Amino acid sequence: MKRATRFALFAGVAALLGACQSGSTTPQATAASNPEKSIENIKTALHKNFPTMEVQSVTAIEGFPGIFEVQTDEDTVYMDPSAKYVLIGQLLDIKSRTNLTEKAQQKQIEQAMKKLPYESAIKEVRGNGKRTLILFSDPDCPFCRKVEQSIQGLDNVTVYTFLTPLPELHPDSPRKSRAIWCAEDRLKAWNGYMRQNDPLPTLNPLCKAPEEVWSKLQKKFKVRATPTLLFMNGKVVPGALEKEGIEKIFEDLETKTKEKKADAK
Repeated sequence: MKRATRFALFAGVAALLGACQSGSTTPQATAASNPEKSIENIKTALHKNFPTMEVQSVTAIEGFPGIFEVQTDEDTVYMDPSAKYVLIGQLLDIKSRTNLTEKAQQKQIEQAMKKLPYESAIKEVRGNGKRTLILFSDPDCPFCRKVEQSIQGLDNVTVYTFLTPLPELHPDSPRKSRAIWCAEDRLKAWNGYMRQNDPLPTLNPLCKAPEEVWSKLQKKFKVRATPTLLFMNGKVVPGALEKEGIEKIFEDLETKTKEKKADAK
């Protein structure tokens, strides 16, 4: 609901963003001759009209003059150089049969994952830990318990779990997240509570959990449901993925990595 409401507002007032623009030069011509100016114009207009919206990037789309890709903290949208109009939806390249929106979002996530604050995650190493899995999870989410069973069956993987309480669905999940994070052994507390139905640890009132970090990550990676799994190639999978599904993604990732290395030689 939050996403729909925000972008409905975004679309509804977007025509006002470029009201101060003047001159006879077409937006397409401006974009082609001076894309840097168009990008700055879009950033300025968005910041002025949506000061709380985080604009992560604005880039020109190769082969599509006059349209710019805008990555915000909630979604990928498209704007014209004058910043008067916004397009919300998927951009497809018919010839190559490529979903450019999905490709851009995956690349953005892949880059962001390199700068993750891993110190704010619960870390579990299984086997040699050579594969990496990022998990967003809510202690009161029944589907999160299901994915924990899948993780128990994995080997040679390092799992980073970022606690993601969703109070609108589970009012007590923020308190439980703090209790687990502040436990003397948070991995033991998490696994015990989620996999074995152990009692919740007693909350340490002197401990402060990184709740602001968790909240920012939830927005940055557009996590709208738990569990959500992230892989190092930027692939995002919401839902309780079975062990076989996780292994398949790891296999595909390993195959593509080998192909890239072979092409580089």
